[in-house]
Amino acid sequence: MDDKTIIKDRIFVSDLIKRVLLSEITISEALKSFPKNEDESINSAFYALVHVEADEDLRLDLNYKEEQDNYLIYISQILDRGEPLPQNIITRYMKYYKDSPIYPEMTKENIIKRLKKNINM
Repeated sequence: MDDKTIIKDRIFVSDLIKRVLLSEITISEALKSFPKNEDESINSAFYALVHVEADEDLRLDLNYKEEQDNYLIYISQILDRGEPLPQNIITRYMKYYKDSPIYPEMTKENIIKRLKKNINM
């Protein structure tokens, strides 16, 4: 995949994250719209959103929600510049997407089921 496509996809993902944070779209809608490619930054952003969806109950704590939202804003800002995410973020999520590729027919239930499998719930 060429650099222009990767940058375009990163900016697109940044926009998806912003739209989720602004409640313009649901996380499930955003995840279904993710570009299918091998970019580790995009895959990490995908799983960052999956974690937000899985943390629905934890997000009732306003401090937790704010911290998680700020983290998504940080990810979005980096991707909006077309830059790769820092390696520590990629490493954090790599364990999820190395075993769980992004499929075009992703449903909320499948995402949560795969996430639970990976975090041994």
